[in-house]
Amino acid sequence: MTTYDQDYYAQGKKNYRFSILFQPILALLYFWRVQVTLARLPHAYRTGSRALDVGAGRGEFLFYLRQKGWQVVGTQISRPAISAAKQHYDLTLIETNIPSAQELGQFDLITYWHVFEHLENPEKHLAEISKLLKDEQSVLIIEVPNPDSLGARLCYRSWLGSDPENHINMVSMSALQQMIEEARLEIFQLDSFASKFTFVYLYSALCGWFSNGYLDFDYFLELLKRPAAAFQSPHIGKTMLLILISPPAILGSLMLTPVGIWLNQPEILRSYIRLRENSG
Repeated sequence: MTTYDQDYYAQGKKNYRFSILFQPILALLYFWRVQVTLARLPHAYRTGSRALDVGAGRGEFLFYLRQKGWQVVGTQISRPAISAAKQHYDLTLIETNIPSAQELGQFDLITYWHVFEHLENPEKHLAEISKLLKDEQSVLIIEVPNPDSLGARLCYRSWLGSDPENHINMVSMSALQQMIEEARLEIFQLDSFASKFTFVYLYSALCGWFSNGYLDFDYFLELLKRPAAAFQSPHIGKTMLLILISPPAILGSLMLTPVGIWLNQPEILRSYIRLRENSG
């Protein structure tokens, strides 16, 4: 099972996760995610290679990947998101919890972008991966928030990676690695920076640290979903404080990003995974 309520993607008529004001920036970040992903893959893939995005959101990643010549498949359990993917990107996302090779076939690339932390039984997903990956050159990418990150240690109460209502299974690097090995898979590459998440995670944590937790996760989520509400009661006082502490928080997030990576406490963990050679 996966923990998303049906309102997770329900902002406005287009079923956005966050306010429409942030969508141009998010579109650019999804486009950049595709560029980085393709650049980091260890093999060149021919046109027509197959990709599966599990928990595909509204389909943005698959939309830009399809423009690169890939055949794309996505899964999703949120019906508003499935509807939005079809309406805006002409993508038919499959409503399912755990992808099945019998149903979907095999793939050259499988991605879990910030989905694992929502899973009640991630081991069941990993058990299917060896059947879904086409061969030893196929790649699985799992990216998750790092609960041991510098931002999480500064102020977990405010850290945007926390999401206590939906992130029910926050996994450390060691725990994730153990699950992967038990599924007869192996990590061959790690990344520790995500343009979509690293800075905002640190920024929210620093704002929480400066405010002693007064600016908490729920406030930041409300700000992302309904920015106008930030200037209304009961949030106006928090917003005035946010304006005051934002300059040092922004500067601090830029300065602490390389520090967190150097200390092995990055905001995100991205693992590139393949079939173990002797797994067959």
